[in-house]
Amino acid sequence: MHWHALNDERVRESLEAEYRRWRRCFVTLFRVLADERDAGPAGGRDVDPLALGEAVAAAVDGLAEVDSGPVLRTLIRTLAADARA
Repeated sequence: MHWHALNDERVRESLEAEYRRWRRCFVTLFRVLADERDAGPAGGRDVDPLALGEAVAAAVDGLAEVDSGPVLRTLIRTLAADARA
């Protein structure tokens, strides 16, 4: 059934639009974090918000299929650790 739905152009376009929206949220998040790092002593110019946001969006999308709790906690701790430094 899923295969047939993906062969319908309307369904495919709708899924692509939704996934673009999903990725855009992560890109925006990492843009904000990079801007905050720019203001700090270390600077955030080494961060590519587009590449990082899209990579994390894809990873999180894949985590929906597994027990993602430990992975997300580790990611959040890692991101928060830099903010406290």
